[in-house]
Amino acid sequence: MRRVLVLALAGVVTAVGLVALIAACGGSTGTQSTDQASPAVSPSGAVVLTLVGDDGEKRLTMNELEALPAYTGYAGIKSSTGVVTLPAEYTGVRLSDLTDLVGGITKANGVTLVAKDGYGMTFSYNMIMDHAFTAYDPATGGEQTPSKDLTVIVAYAREGKPLGEDEGPLRLMVGTPKPGGQVVDGHWSVKWIERISVTKASAEWKVQLAGAVPGKLDKPTYVNCASPGCHGSGWVDAAGARWEGIPLYLVAGMVDDKKRHGAGAYDAAAARGGYDIVIETATGKVVTIDSRDIAGKQDIVLAGKVDGGELPDEYFPLRLVGPSGQSLGLALADPENERLRVMARADEAVDALGPAFFAARVERAFALRRTLGLVGERSACRLVHGAGDGLPGFAMDVLAPWAVLYVYSRAFVPHGQLLAQAAIDQAGLRGVVVKVRSRGAASQQRVRQEAVGEAPPETLVVEERGVPFEVHPDRGLNTGLFTDMREHRHGLARFVAGKAVLNGFAYTGTLSVIAARAGARSVTTVDLSSGVLGWARDNFRLSGLDPGATPFRFEAKDVGRFLDDEARAGRRFDVILLDPPAFSAARGATFAIDRDYPGLIAQATRLLTDGGLLWLACNARTSPLQALAEDGFRRARRTATLLETGGLPPDHPTLPAQPEDRYLQVGLFRPE
Repeated sequence: MRRVLVLALAGVVTAVGLVALIAACGGSTGTQSTDQASPAVSPSGAVVLTLVGDDGEKRLTMNELEALPAYTGYAGIKSSTGVVTLPAEYTGVRLSDLTDLVGGITKANGVTLVAKDGYGMTFSYNMIMDHAFTAYDPATGGEQTPSKDLTVIVAYAREGKPLGEDEGPLRLMVGTPKPGGQVVDGHWSVKWIERISVTKASAEWKVQLAGAVPGKLDKPTYVNCASPGCHGSGWVDAAGARWEGIPLYLVAGMVDDKKRHGAGAYDAAAARGGYDIVIETATGKVVTIDSRDIAGKQDIVLAGKVDGGELPDEYFPLRLVGPSGQSLGLALADPENERLRVMARADEAVDALGPAFFAARVERAFALRRTLGLVGERSACRLVHGAGDGLPGFAMDVLAPWAVLYVYSRAFVPHGQLLAQAAIDQAGLRGVVVKVRSRGAASQQRVRQEAVGEAPPETLVVEERGVPFEVHPDRGLNTGLFTDMREHRHGLARFVAGKAVLNGFAYTGTLSVIAARAGARSVTTVDLSSGVLGWARDNFRLSGLDPGATPFRFEAKDVGRFLDDEARAGRRFDVILLDPPAFSAARGATFAIDRDYPGLIAQATRLLTDGGLLWLACNARTSPLQALAEDGFRRARRTATLLETGGLPPDHPTLPAQPEDRYLQVGLFRPE
C-alpha cells in the first residue's frame, strides 16, 4: 500500500503572542567540552551589538554593554541529537533589559536575534518574560517543568572570562541562578550575536503533520528553521518575486519516520520509493504531490515570505471558521489586549484588509457624520468609533482639516496607516496623526505617533456648534477636546445661567467655557495641572472672555483638597461639575474612581446651595455611576433625585451585542 503524508495548513484563531515550542532543526548545538577558546576580542570603541525597537536604534560597545546591570547564572544546552552540554557559569545582560533600552516589549512583540553569519532566531514575549521553554534535567536529559528562574541573557563572559571565538563575543544563553539547573534546546543558544530587533508578533498559525508519526509545524519553529543559517531556501517566480521558506521535502522529513530532527531525519530512500504528500489548505483546497517529484529539491518550498516580507493578507488572512469549517469572516489578532478584532463578516465577502477595505469603511462612516450634521470646515467629531464603524481597535477624531487616529495595539500600526490614508482620501483631510493608545499609554511620557499626509501645526482651533476650542493634535496622547462629551457640554446652557458654577477635573476648561458663555454668574475652574489651566484660559479668550475678570477663577489644586478648603471658607455653589478620570497618578496624587469618587461626591454635595445641581460623569465602563453617586449621597447623609442620564453621542456608535462599549455615563442629580 502506498504511504501518504498529510500536511494541513490552517490559520490559528488566537489572541496571544508567539509560543515556545521545540524547533525542527538543530541550530547552534554547542559542545560538551569546557575548554575555553581564544577570546573574541573587540576594540573597546567598536560596536558589538545593535538594538532596534519602537524608540529607534541603539548601538553598544562592549564597554557600554558591560556597564549595564549584569546577570550571572548557569546555562547549558541539549542538542537535537540528545547530547547535553552541562551548565557553565555565564555573565551577561538580561534580554529584557536590552529591549527596554529601545522601548521594551509587550505580548504583541517578538524579539529577533541575528548572528554575524546571518542565522536568526525569534523569541516570543512568553519565552523572555514567562520562562516558556522546553527544559531538561542536565543529568538525565529528561524533560522537566520549566523553572521560574530561567532567565534569557546575552552573555559576554564564561567562567569569568570573555567568550571565545567559537561562540562570542556575544551569545544568547538561558540559565538559572544556581549550578546544576535546567538546560534548554541548543537551537535557542545563538552564537555571534550582532543585532537584536523588537518585532511585531503577527497572527499565529500551524501546519498539522501526519505520516509515520504525527506532528505539527508552528510559526516560531517555521520562522527559525526558514532562516538563512538553518534550512532556509527560496524560489523566484516568472514575475521576479522571490518566495522564501523551508524546502517541502524537509517538512515531509519531520514525519516520514520516527526520526524527526537532525541529520538523517529525511528518509531519502523512502522518498525515492514513492509516497503521496497530500496538502490541505484552510479553505478546503487539496493538492497531492509525489514524493519523488520533490526529493532533495531546494526550490520547492513551504513559503512564509515573499520579496523579504511576510505574506500579505491576500495570501494569508486570519480567517474565522465555524465547527464545520465554514467561513465566519476576517479578524486581526490583538495579543496586546488578548482579543480578536473581527473586521469583516463572511457575508461581506472581504478577502483582504487592504486599501479598498478601509476606503469602504471610511466612506460609510463619513456618510453617517454628514447625515448627523457634524461635517464642517473647522468641525470636531468622531469619524471612526471602533466596532460601531466596523473597525474594532481603531478610533479617529476629526479636528478639521486634520484628524487623530488612535490605534489600540502596536501590532495594528500598519493597518492604521492604511486607515489614515483612506480618511485623507475619503474625508478630504490634509493629514492624520496616528497615535498608539496601547495599555498604559496614558501614563507614558512619550507617545508613539507618526503623521500620514501633511503634519498638523502644534495648535489648531476647531469649532463645536460655533464655539471655538484650541486643540493640540501633535502633542501627547490627548488633544484637549473629548468629542464624546459634545452633547453634554452644550446641554449645560439649560441650567447654568445666573448660577455659581464649579468645574472640577476641568482639564482644558471646555465645560467652563460653555458655562461662562451661557451667562453663569461665576465659574471656578479646578485642575491639578497648571499647564492645562493655561490652556483653559486660552479657550476663554477664543470665546471673547477675559479669564482675569472677577467672575472667573482658576485653581491648580487637587480637587478633593480644593473642596475641603472651600468648605472651611464657607463658600457654596449652585452647580458643581465633576468629570474625573477612571484612574490617575498625576504628581503623586493617585485617584481610583471606585475608591475615591463616592467621597468626592459627598464633599461636593455638602458645598451645594439649597436646590443646587450636581452634574456627574464617569468614563469607566465597569463602574456604575448611579451606584457611585448613591454611595456618595449616603456618606453626605443626603438623598437625591436623578433628573436625567446620558451617554455617548451618535457619532460614537456601538453594537447592540457589545453594551460594554457604551462606556460614558452622565447623570444630573438634585440632592435634597
